[in-house]
Amino acid sequence: MNKTYMIHNCYHRHLQDGLKTDAVSGWLLYASFYYVTGQYNVTLRLIHYILSRCTPNMLFMGSNIYTEDCLKIYRQNVHSTMTLNNRMKIATVDCVMYLKDSSLIPTELKLTQGDVTIFVPPFTMSHFLRFLCYHHLGDIPNRRHAIRDLKYTVEEKECMAYSPHLNFGILGICYELSGNNYKAS
Repeated sequence: MNKTYMIHNCYHRHLQDGLKTDAVSGWLLYASFYYVTGQYNVTLRLIHYILSRCTPNMLFMGSNIYTEDCLKIYRQNVHSTMTLNNRMKIATVDCVMYLKDSSLIPTELKLTQGDVTIFVPPFTMSHFLRFLCYHHLGDIPNRRHAIRDLKYTVEEKECMAYSPHLNFGILGICYELSGNNYKAS
């Protein structure tokens, strides 16, 4: 076996382990893997699947406070015979965690990382990866849709929940790559 094949298999085993708990962030790590290896169409198919799995009814694990409404929705999504693993896969969502110097981090995101582990909310990361793929594929109309969805996500959904500076930084990266330096700053 060659070294590249062995490394590829090692990544897949590690990434499959991530799918056994919070499936959304696990799938996002898989999408990151395909993105950094230049497989943009595969990444887009994974992102489409991930976004179909993420619903507003899921309990966000990165939150410090859970309202009674959030807990009620969570209880409606699970039942008493489910295992904890199944409950987490179906009803919870968590940030994607990138360790310092991880080879799964998109190059565009490494510039914001510095010397720390970063946690990116799942909707932010999904739309960011969509944008990056369409950017590299030269698909301007879909790139515009992706940045619009990212902007909505950052401003409306996740910014208050987790890491607003990182979310807006990611949006700025997209504006900069689009050539819109005015909005990037």
